[in-house]
Amino acid sequence: MPDVIRLKIKRQDSPEAKSYWEEFEIPYRAQHNVISVLMTLRENPDYPLLLSEWIIEAAIGLGYGSDGGGILQDRTEIRIRCIPDDRELLKMGIPGIKERFLALTGRSIKLVFDETNLSRESIGIILFDETGRTAFSNTLADRFRRASQDVHRLVMERMFPGSYE
Repeated sequence: MPDVIRLKIKRQDSPEAKSYWEEFEIPYRAQHNVISVLMTLRENPDYPLLLSEWIIEAAIGLGYGSDGGGILQDRTEIRIRCIPDDRELLKMGIPGIKERFLALTGRSIKLVFDETNLSRESIGIILFDETGRTAFSNTLADRFRRASQDVHRLVMERMFPGSYE
């Protein structure tokens, strides 16, 4: 049996940026399944950094920091919805998230935690504008859904060239 399980997560700092892969190693346990492996990410010392990067990615995905007509370009407050444990992990990192976002986009943002929590089994975050109407989900389940769509598109393009032009 393997000593570790290797997990690769595809990342992209902005819609225009090139994607890249982050790799994690999780100790092997006989009864692991996909969910339990992903839950183990929370025990990883890099997990708060991963959440921080997902917040930045989601904020950019919503259009914050965009000069070109992004959905939320004129708004500055972002509400973060996560589980209570992740909120505690993120509280100390908020200043660093703001600094990194400013460095990437040239714009400042105000980050606040939403009163509503994600379900305990959720991994990741959902961002909302100050009205609560516009959201970008960066939960692991939604990231998998987006990746699945990308894989589907690539397979279809390979099998049926020109089908997605």
